[in-house]
Amino acid sequence: MSNHMLRNTVQKGRRGFSNLLLLSLSLLLSACGTPGLEELERLCKEEAGELIGEPIEVEGFFHASEDDCGGCMTMMTASAYQYIEWYNTKINRSMGDLDLNQHYRMYKAEKDNALCNWRIINSKDDSDYNFCIVTEAVNVADLLSKYSYSLFFNRKKLSKNVLLSNAYEEIKDMRAGEIVAYRNNYSLYPQKNSAFDPGKSISCSTDSNRFSKVSMPRGVLQGGK
Repeated sequence: MSNHMLRNTVQKGRRGFSNLLLLSLSLLLSACGTPGLEELERLCKEEAGELIGEPIEVEGFFHASEDDCGGCMTMMTASAYQYIEWYNTKINRSMGDLDLNQHYRMYKAEKDNALCNWRIINSKDDSDYNFCIVTEAVNVADLLSKYSYSLFFNRKKLSKNVLLSNAYEEIKDMRAGEIVAYRNNYSLYPQKNSAFDPGKSISCSTDSNRFSKVSMPRGVLQGGK
């Protein structure tokens, strides 16, 4: 799907946005006077949305937003993924002595593999896992991944007591260079002394008809191929 077609598809989805959330936001805006509600309303209407296609069965993927893949171990053990690849730009001693500015592949291996990284997962003794994890450097030409996953967070302070947050996820076909799935959500976080309860966020995803419950990347890139 081209980026032009993607924009058209998402725009059509935006037109079906429930008026319930917009009405709620408007009422809160007039009642509470909390900074950011008007901006959130506009973003929910014009920018937020998702495009989730049919699940794609894969063995692994390229984690484009990980600089040290520190969270990849949890994802590996909690899924059927056989590998995750990334470009290492940050030192993380728990991952071992990995070079900076180098592509790596983390993959599941037999417990007797001499390259097992015991600092990542203690599979030597009484472990619930029937595998260990091996991490090795790879050249760009040797990457196995056909799809990449990215997750980005941005926050800005709208006032002393209010934060506006944006969470953007995307899955891309690396060979075609096309986005095959994405989710873009905005949230407002009232802080201490805000006009309404601190700690309670207001989000575009409050509208259940606008966002699916599909998790990313596992709901789209399903391990097990």
